[in-house]
Amino acid sequence: MTLSLDGAREHVVGPNRAVVQCVSAMWTYRYRNGYTVTLRGPFAAHFVVTPNATQILKIDRISFDSNLYEKHVAVDVISGNRLDANKTPQARNAPTPSPTINGAGVPSAPPPPPPQPPLQASQRDDERWEEPRITYERASIPAEPVNAFGIPQATMRCLEVRLPILSFFSSGSNLSMTFQVGRKRRADGRSYVLLARQ
Repeated sequence: MTLSLDGAREHVVGPNRAVVQCVSAMWTYRYRNGYTVTLRGPFAAHFVVTPNATQILKIDRISFDSNLYEKHVAVDVISGNRLDANKTPQARNAPTPSPTINGAGVPSAPPPPPPQPPLQASQRDDERWEEPRITYERASIPAEPVNAFGIPQATMRCLEVRLPILSFFSSGSNLSMTFQVGRKRRADGRSYVLLARQ
């Protein structure tokens, strides 16, 4: 996973508080099956300085809103028979030889070229600069690791479960009869949220 912040800006927003913002951040994931997914959008990280003797800088919260994503697949993971794999670049670009008569090696008369409409200048330029293509017979690529939103399906399920719970807690319901929410500390000092049914 890689996070790129182009043009990030730092702001002090209060005593012992700062924020780093970037309008065009890129969050890139590389998957084992050959895919690379890049999410693009605004990023913000809010920092807090702990007021003890060592003054440790901690991330309070991070927000990243992806407004578009790109998927790329590595050429190595494409399976299938590459039709021009054994040819050299010179052989790939050479014209195809014409057929012979009775196997004697005498070429037949070339067929007359079909009439073509005159090409416009922009079409000629496009053909001249066209990139060569690689052709596969019956190619297949691995399944995409992300859904239409650019995130893995398992992560999407977690978000689908989380949102109704958050809306339930924020609705102002009397939760004292149903749930008890609290923070517990582990032996290593980290805290975690405890949600217990009463």
